Amino acid sequence: SRVSHDSVVRQESMGSKAMSLSRAGSDMSNLVVRQGSFMPSLFDDASEGDEEEGVEDKAFFIFSYDSFVRQLCIDTVQASWFTVLILSTILLSCVALAMEPPTREHEPTGLDFASLDILNLVTTALFTFEFVVQAVSKGLVMHNGAYLRNTWNLVDFLVLVLSYIDLSGLGETKQARVLRLGRALRPLRLIKRNQGMRLIVDALLATWRSVSMIILLALSLAIVFACIGMACFKGTFYYCSDPDGAVFPAGKTECSGNFMGKTHMRFDALGSEDEAVLWLAPRAWLNPALNFDDFTSALVTLAAVNCFNYAHVMSYASDGTSPGQSSSRDNNAVVSGVFFVCYTITASLFIMNLFVAFLIDGFNQLRQAEQGERECRAVYVQYFRTVSRVSPHTAMPI
Repeated sequence: SRVSHDSVVRQESMGSKAMSLSRAGSDMSNLVVRQGSFMPSLFDDASEGDEEEGVEDKAFFIFSYDSFVRQLCIDTVQASWFTVLILSTILLSCVALAMEPPTREHEPTGLDFASLDILNLVTTALFTFEFVVQAVSKGLVMHNGAYLRNTWNLVDFLVLVLSYIDLSGLGETKQARVLRLGRALRPLRLIKRNQGMRLIVDALLATWRSVSMIILLALSLAIVFACIGMACFKGTFYYCSDPDGAVFPAGKTECSGNFMGKTHMRFDALGSEDEAVLWLAPRAWLNPALNFDDFTSALVTLAAVNCFNYAHVMSYASDGTSPGQSSSRDNNAVVSGVFFVCYTITASLFIMNLFVAFLIDGFNQLRQAEQGERECRAVYVQYFRTVSRVSPHTAMPI
């Protein structure tokens, strides 16, 4: 009798535990079913926090989760045809944006203005349909995982608002014409629907602090090399407009008066004959656009060197002599070679590799976080299936 009583107590405790586990699993199941595919992700915006207390789960304060309209919107969002429709609309709007000129004074490419206006109206209507369906299914702003709590959805909403401003005619005014530039954000809607592109953008945003430090380092190196370049090449890039008018060691003083120039021009259609055209012009002491005469010009010159536009800059630097004097071939080749090689290695290659390294590191961290999230969801699904199979045992009467 004592053994039977202990077994009954043990079975009752196991049954209560199983019931509690089943209740917990049922609650988590309801949470998953209610959120569906809108479970908050590690990559969602930080503003998507827990739902505020006291806020009833009703989209627009009208549509509860169990309502027919909201369930229909949820099924629509999860349907494959809806994704294809929105992607096609985005591509169509991008094509229309490429055809439309910046103002009505210019002729459009491919289609006339009436066809472009109809196309813009159709795409705006489809984007409005997407917004309504998404907002009803997720809630607008006050619920956990609401539509406007996601940064990418905010971009979509901004593009939609700018499209309505464009359709209303307000964008034709001089003050509001700047708002029409927001139409260039339409291709960004493709990033939201491509996980790989979103991961790259999230990696850029996740490493912005490190990237800002790299930018400060690059700016510091540019300031240092700009000061060195001013000390080495200031005033040495000048040249005479007449190549034979002020040959080294002549300079600015000899570059005066007029000179006779000659240009060869072709007159027949086949280009088989040409004729020399002579012209008279005054000599001038000129300075190229990229130089090291002042701090601002030095920074602009180094920026051009960063873009690998350094051939003519290195040519002027290596031929420079002294201020007010004409250049001489390879007169300053050693100094200019050391300067540009050091700057290219430190400020261009090193900074670029450092930037790429931080970007790849952020990309790998986000991929690891995504993998961890998938593993957590897999563990949860396995737990839920296990708990759902557990049922309480009823003790047999003695």
